[in-house]
Amino acid sequence: MIYIPLESFVREGDFGAFLAAELSSVRVPILIGDQRVLQSVAVRDANPCVYIDKSLAKNKSKWYSNLPESLFLISHDLEFTGVYRGVDYIVQRFGEVGSSRVDKVVFHDRYELRSVLAVRPDLPALGALGSWYFESLVSLRTRRHKEILEARDKFGADFIFVPSNFGGFFHSEGVASFGAWIFKHFPELDSADQFRSKIISREKERMLFVDALISLAQSNSKKTFVLRPHPTETELAWSVFPFPNNVVISKSFTTAIMTAASSLVIHNCCTTVIDANVLDVPQLVLKTSSSQDSWPFWSYINAKIDVLIQQDWSLDAINLNGSERIEIGSVCCELSKLINDMHLNNSLRSTFGIALLTVLKSWLLVDTGKFSKADTKTLARELNCLIKNRSVVNLGRAVLIL
Repeated sequence: MIYIPLESFVREGDFGAFLAAELSSVRVPILIGDQRVLQSVAVRDANPCVYIDKSLAKNKSKWYSNLPESLFLISHDLEFTGVYRGVDYIVQRFGEVGSSRVDKVVFHDRYELRSVLAVRPDLPALGALGSWYFESLVSLRTRRHKEILEARDKFGADFIFVPSNFGGFFHSEGVASFGAWIFKHFPELDSADQFRSKIISREKERMLFVDALISLAQSNSKKTFVLRPHPTETELAWSVFPFPNNVVISKSFTTAIMTAASSLVIHNCCTTVIDANVLDVPQLVLKTSSSQDSWPFWSYINAKIDVLIQQDWSLDAINLNGSERIEIGSVCCELSKLINDMHLNNSLRSTFGIALLTVLKSWLLVDTGKFSKADTKTLARELNCLIKNRSVVNLGRAVLIL
């Protein structure tokens, strides 16, 4: 069995479906879906299997400790730009227990490889750099052509996409609840003031970003700006601000679809830098803090505006130069070869037991903002379109490929 867990469907669903389709050439059953289900099932799988995890986070240490020895663990942290936040981030996302349990780690590029190995030098690398995140974006315009056209029909053929990477709704009413969350998952943080100050600092950056977007929209009144809240944000997090009428707040399409459909992407140093670069869509970064100087992906953008010193907000005055291109790699091919060489057991009896356990677990779980039964239906439909030579079975909160 190959396990492909998805934590946030809106962020990982399309990339996960692409990976599953690419690995379907390996004649091994694949289970893809809600991370909560797959974690519960994989820990009970006594047969040789492969689990492709999103990260080696410290808050999953107990789960890693309970995994059977027969499980081959591969990790690829899709939060690519997280490494620029420094040692603290790497220690959290590549926890000691997970790092000691993993068999292979996939890195996006040499920057991420160097950054992580400086903190966790014992991590085993896969031997190939890249990401199915990159590879799936390359084929997006063909695979999701209809949705891209729908986005253009809704917002216009020349709209500007503005994704939020702030996360949450951390005004005064949100700081306390978020503080409780951080202490539950990261108890080693010894100062409430330390974390609170980070949230307040981030909110100040949000306010600068809002002011800059208002100025841009006012100075370019014939352009439509579509602001997409972060997956952890509600639309209320942005509708409270006095944006002009040519700013639309919408979660109608995924970030990748919106990027592919847009004429320009404007963001605040977020992971959409990858989507825009791979899809060859010009991008403008609004720099709101000196801390962003350490962001390692400045060469991947076309232009930037330092909002603290900006005077002219006309887009016509901004020179959108070329940018360095991301190396895509061939991770899916490398994974297929690796899994083929493992000769995993393909017993129908064990597959039936896993399917039954998946259905039972699905009944016990409720929908969350990250994953729902409706997401599984969408996933099953997409896999049916991508995979022609294998059966696709919806099991509630996960899809089984036979």
